[in-house]
Amino acid sequence: MRPTSATTTREVSWERVACPRLSKKQPTVDNVLSLIDSLTGADPGTVILTVSNRNVLTIVGDSEQGFVVRISSSMTSKNLFALAPPDQQSGTVVLVVGEQRDEYPRRIVVDKVTALRAARGFWQRGLPDEYVNWTADAKSIR
Repeated sequence: MRPTSATTTREVSWERVACPRLSKKQPTVDNVLSLIDSLTGADPGTVILTVSNRNVLTIVGDSEQGFVVRISSSMTSKNLFALAPPDQQSGTVVLVVGEQRDEYPRRIVVDKVTALRAARGFWQRGLPDEYVNWTADAKSIR
């Protein structure tokens, strides 16, 4: 499936602990999903997907710690975060990517299946995937 012209994927960039920042213009959905699959506990990192409507999907983490999946827009200051299932939302978690340690509410740290689904939907439409639950609240801790 190809994205519509209004949401054509312009570029994917990525950075892992063992790999410098790289980018690819006009990536396929398989390129994007493969990059997310490459984020492992031994080599965590970041994947950033930019589409022509100026929305940006950022995925940080790895398959062992989990992922923070955020959609932002250069047109607004609003961010959306993928939401973990209700039974996995309590407390906080620290994600370590290289020397960077960040604490997040557990409710916005998702598994690899959710990160891949969010990326596929975003690649197709440049919008939040309709099968992923999203929240604008990245601060609340349960």
